[in-house]
Amino acid sequence: MISLIFSYIAQSLLVIISLFVYVLLVAMLFPRLFLQAGYPAAAPADRGIKKYSFPEGRAVVYQPAIRNRAYIEQYILSDRETKKYITCRFGKGNWLLRYSILAFDADGHLIKTIDTEASVNRDTREKELLLPDETAYTNVIVREVDGVLLPHTEARVLTVKNISIFAVLTVVCTVLEALVIKNTLLLLAELMTSYSQTATGTGMGVTVVNALLAGVVCAALVLLFHLSSDMKITKQ
Repeated sequence: MISLIFSYIAQSLLVIISLFVYVLLVAMLFPRLFLQAGYPAAAPADRGIKKYSFPEGRAVVYQPAIRNRAYIEQYILSDRETKKYITCRFGKGNWLLRYSILAFDADGHLIKTIDTEASVNRDTREKELLLPDETAYTNVIVREVDGVLLPHTEARVLTVKNISIFAVLTVVCTVLEALVIKNTLLLLAELMTSYSQTATGTGMGVTVVNALLAGVVCAALVLLFHLSSDMKITKQ
């Protein structure tokens, strides 16, 4: 009896830990790895207009595309103390801007997309962000102003491959978590000496099927949460 109690306590701790890991994986890690929409790689088109040199490094002032210039008048790429930064200078207005910074290497390959936002007002006219060390050029795209999506041609892309990997991993994790919970319920029922097929639910096969369905629903809900109207799905 005592060994059964200890087994149940250990199994209950396993359920708590596994639930925490499950939420961490499905709600945070998997979406970050597979549902982060990026932009198709393309050569940056923003125009450099000034260059500066100073003891700590150098800087180049760029003008973004015309459609973005009303909100971000200029941005500065600077090298300071072996680090690379981008400083966006906003237009004269009061907006909540959501914009993306596309970082390219010297060969024109897209190496990182930074989605960020800024609450622009009289006291906030600039925002600085750290860039990857390999960054040679950038492109800045204003996506949203005060909750209104701006039309542009650079639709953010999700690939079918990444969506499929995310869905499979979510379903597998859901099934494993369901089996852990099922085993805990069996131990609890045995501990209470009231085990029966109806008291603990259905058999193992039905449990797996239900867990599969729950995993599919969970994956769909997380996917819908991360999708937005300025994204498109491509086959890659």
